[in-house]
This record gives sequence, structure tokens and C-alpha cells, in this order.
Amino acid sequence: MNILRNDVLRLPGEKPRIVRVLWINPHIGPSFVMDLEDPIAMPEPIDLKELSELLSQGEVKILPDSWSTLVANDEIIPEKHRVCRDECWNVISALVSAEPAIFSSNSRGALVRAKMADTGKTKKSIYGYLRRYWVRGQTPNALLPDYANSGAKGKSRVWGVAHW
Repeated sequence: MNILRNDVLRLPGEKPRIVRVLWINPHIGPSFVMDLEDPIAMPEPIDLKELSELLSQGEVKILPDSWSTLVANDEIIPEKHRVCRDECWNVISALVSAEPAIFSSNSRGALVRAKMADTGKTKKSIYGYLRRYWVRGQTPNALLPDYANSGAKGKSRVWGVAHW
């Protein structure tokens, strides 16, 4: 079984971790994963050969992706949500296409600073968009807002990523 981009994996260890495969290096060098349970995690390098060996030994498990059901049909997404998604996507689309540089902490900072200067967005906003994009499967719809999780505690919502 091969490991693919966007696979969600349970990594072994004293404290097992759940990660998403962000980028697979087609040559020698690191691939990148992101911890899905750490709210401040950023991409981290990983040895794909070692990961593949652990998978074949049954120590690494491929898990179902809870974000794989994001809406693909724009017609059922409210206009307000599409506008919000598109604004976020316009900010990070050039960044996420700068692979693998965007995954490396050394180059990511410079890329984000340039985008801050270009867009006027804060560092916190840009990193938040990037993180949401990576955690939720690296598609523009990963940037849909979570209005279903906002305000009026205990009341159910009709729209939001949580309901799709």
C-alpha cells in the first residue's frame, strides 16, 4: 500500500499522532506532514521511506479523512460563504502553489511576509488560512467559514462546514 498526498495517518510513538500528508517528495529528501490535533502545528519534514516501512509493518495506520466530504457543488453553498472562501483563497493561492518552499519554516516566513505586504492581511490571518487549508485536505473549499460553530451556544445551525 502506498502513501498518498492528503492521506491521514496515525503515527506510532509514546504519544501517537494523527497527521495529514501534505507533500510527497518525488526525489530524495523530506516529504511533509501536519499534525491534525495540535492547534498551532505547522508542516514538518518526514522521511517517506521510513514512513512506508512502518506502514508495511502495520505500525502506521491510514485513517478515514473526516474532511473528505466537503461540499464540491458550489450551487448549494450560500453566497456569503463562497465570498469568504474566495477572499481567503485569493490570499493564499500563490503561497500554497510554492511547493515545497511553503512547507519549510525557513522559506515560509519570507513568503508570508511578502504576502502580508501585498495584501495588508496580518501574519495571524495568513497562517490561519494556511493551517485551515492544510488540515482540511488542501482544497479551496477547506477555507469555507465555520459559521455553524459561532455564537448562540446550544442552538443548532443550518449552514456551515460542520453540516455538510
